Amino acid sequence: MPVDSSTCWRESRQGGSEDFPEDRDLVLRIKIHWSLTLGLVLFNVAFAWLAARAAWRVAELGAEGERVLSAVFPLLMLAVVDGLAVPVCRKHRVTFKSGALAMELGTLSDSLRYSDIQSVSEKGVWLAAYQWRPTAPGAVRIRTRAFDGAVALEDKELFYEELLRRNPDIDIIRAS
Repeated sequence: MPVDSSTCWRESRQGGSEDFPEDRDLVLRIKIHWSLTLGLVLFNVAFAWLAARAAWRVAELGAEGERVLSAVFPLLMLAVVDGLAVPVCRKHRVTFKSGALAMELGTLSDSLRYSDIQSVSEKGVWLAAYQWRPTAPGAVRIRTRAFDGAVALEDKELFYEELLRRNPDIDIIRAS
């Protein structure tokens, strides 16, 4: 099985060995759309500029309650948005665990049992009820009875192989 920088095997909690890769967790990276990074950079620049401008006004006109609040508010917004968005840029992966497929995108996470997955499709991805935003183009749609979502992966073929190895009853529908 070819392994590149977007794929890694991780020891599971039960342990594992080189001879039995099913005892190990396979981790695949989720592709993130370039617009997330651009949006995050623009947001940080804009709010840093607002905070600097408000701080300049406080220094120029004197510190009163409303002026100080106008300088602190952009910094609070930066902290909240960066606290949610930066983990998405850093922690985005799909992990094949012993009993379930775990998806993590920043602070969001979900887990699907292999026996519950009905199909994985490259067609009709935009029809998925839930898409892991900001998913890059070329996503796959994962369907169960209770979950219908889409996620873009860096190595689709390895994803399909591993899913079929863990549950051969899953329908894989490829784009033509």
